This record gives sequence, structure tokens and C-alpha cells, in this order.
Amino acid sequence: CKESEGDGECMKSITLALEATKDECPLSCKEPYFLFQTCPALSGQRWYMYSIILGIFYLLCLIPSLGLLIYYRHLIKPKTKRVPILDFRSLILCLNATASLSSGLAFLIDPFYADKVIHPVILGILYGLRYPCMNSALVLLLFFVHD
Repeated sequence: CKESEGDGECMKSITLALEATKDECPLSCKEPYFLFQTCPALSGQRWYMYSIILGIFYLLCLIPSLGLLIYYRHLIKPKTKRVPILDFRSLILCLNATASLSSGLAFLIDPFYADKVIHPVILGILYGLRYPCMNSALVLLLFFVHD
């Protein structure tokens, strides 16, 4: 905002946006497994474009992980230099691919449970699976770098 006074148009629009979120609304889902509850419900063209772009970016992150995994496991010549299944590189790439796939699907199918397309538990698993996968991949990477 260019205006430093509290009476400017920019400050008024910010104040109106903040006041719109002060109102309490009836929440539609009271179950303990519900994850993404917003008031008012998320909607609009910009929101869907944002979630589609994020989903596509997550799925694009899947391509190098799967490509490197296939390369390390199947394409290295001679066959004696190929990476075993439980090698740190294979595990890191599998965890990264799982995190990318689950996040991409969560953003493309039903971002933040806005349309209530799938069950919230399934969406929560898809959305939250990336965190343990990426944490495990980072721990494996740090163990490898440390040794």
C-alpha cells in the first residue's frame, strides 16, 4: 500500500477483507477426522487455478524421481553396477515420488475439501502423506552425506 494513513482506499479494502472473516458461520462437518475447514467455503476461479497449477507442479516433480529410479535400477550398464532395491538412492527417490504423487492428486482431485468429492480421510491421507515421506527422504540423505 502506498498510503500510510488509515483513511486510504488500500487500508479500507484490507480492513473489509479482515472484517469479512470475523463472522462466525455454521460449520458443515463436525467429525474429528475433518481436516480443511474454512469459513466461508473456498471457491472461485482463482482458487481452482491455483490448486490445478500446484497439482501439476507436484506431478511434474514426479517425472525426474521416476526417471532416475528407472535409470538407477534398470538402465545402468554393466548390470553389476545397478542399484539394489533397498539402496538409499532408491528409497529416497521412491519416497519423493510418493510425496509428489499424493500431493498432486490431493490438489487436483479436491483441493482442501472444497468440493467434497472424496471422503475426507482419503483426502487427508493424500494430502498428509508427503510430510513423512519428505522427512524420511531428508533423514536418509543426511545419513548418507554424514557417512
